[in-house]
Amino acid sequence: MMLQYSLHATLPISGIFDAGWNSCFRNQSQIDLQVNNMKKLNLDTLILQYSIDKTQRFYDSKLSIATGTMNNSYFERIIPSAAKQNMSIYLAVYSENDGWWTTPDDTYLFRQRDNSIKVIDELLAMFPQTAIKGFYIPHEIARYYWQVPADAQRLVNNFLKPVSDYAHSKNKTMMISPFYNQDLETSTQEYQFFKDMLTNSSVDIIALQDGIGSNAPRRQVSIEYMTAIARAASETKKQFWTNVELFEASAPADITRIAQQCVNATAVNASKLVSYDYSSLTLDHYAQTMQPLFTDLVNWNALTKCQFQNKTFYNNACYATCPGKMLLSNMSCVTTCPTSNPLNFNKSCVVSCPTRYTAGANKVCAQNKSGQTIGIVTGVTVGAVVIIALVIGTFVFLKKQKDGRKSMKLQVKLDTTIYA
Repeated sequence: MMLQYSLHATLPISGIFDAGWNSCFRNQSQIDLQVNNMKKLNLDTLILQYSIDKTQRFYDSKLSIATGTMNNSYFERIIPSAAKQNMSIYLAVYSENDGWWTTPDDTYLFRQRDNSIKVIDELLAMFPQTAIKGFYIPHEIARYYWQVPADAQRLVNNFLKPVSDYAHSKNKTMMISPFYNQDLETSTQEYQFFKDMLTNSSVDIIALQDGIGSNAPRRQVSIEYMTAIARAASETKKQFWTNVELFEASAPADITRIAQQCVNATAVNASKLVSYDYSSLTLDHYAQTMQPLFTDLVNWNALTKCQFQNKTFYNNACYATCPGKMLLSNMSCVTTCPTSNPLNFNKSCVVSCPTRYTAGANKVCAQNKSGQTIGIVTGVTVGAVVIIALVIGTFVFLKKQKDGRKSMKLQVKLDTTIYA
């Protein structure tokens, strides 16, 4: 079934994962630059994906489970920097990738449980508790590996619940970021699996991977599956976030695709959008030359943030009305109206002048003194709408190039169809 929808405002991306693979090579000044870049994106949440695994540790752990692993002391640099910017920080617990992508036995689950509790204690002792909002279980859960009910119950009882309960005893929340596979199970099966798991697991936040980065065709059914899992989260009173994937194969995605992902995630009532991951925005390990996507995402996030405030967007800021002689066009402030809506009516760009108004040579709609009807508005006058539907029309906002090239207009055309 194909559903048409209208969306009044789209959530901005307000959080990001950092796997640490690139970031761990950076010194303190480079880490500070990284955090400043996150703030330019209007991000308020940072999720550090790994703490200790079988080969490396991301902080100077003294636990025996860290013996023999490579120490990069990344947490010691990133946590104070992010805390200074008042970001909410979620830290990963212990993880072993080997053995997870089967259906692990109880010995494995107990080891993850015990080692995760040790890591929670050590991290809370090493870093200011006020800087740590909660913890993140980096084991990516998928129904395929836990479709036998007894196995799913073991996952909850032997790992998820005791670790989450322990975090709660320290006044911290627990997050997971699972995924789905539309080729292996139905949305109904996903709903039931996640409802059962969330009912018993004590997890607080489910940041569902939207799966678009690893499987672009999944976009056609993502709404159906995300809706099912969002329903499970709602019925079990869990926070439902969406993890927007910024990559495509081995490269960053373009802003058009990411914008559509944000629209879809908002449509299924996600309360927050986070993204994966920071390395998708950088070109190198050290100097952090930013991908073109970074500038696009800065503008996109600023635009959507303004819409939630019922304001217009100009020069990376929100205004109740466009400043000075600026004109309103598609929720953005421009110096001249674009060809798609070329006429100026009360400082708003429109397709044609309303009844009893006509455009002069300067393309400004002036009242017709004779009172005769000159024309009819054939497009939506954006200035007359308090909240605009993001998915209607073409969004035009300025993409400023740092290399001094002439400013370009970035057009983001969004699909107006949800597939379910």
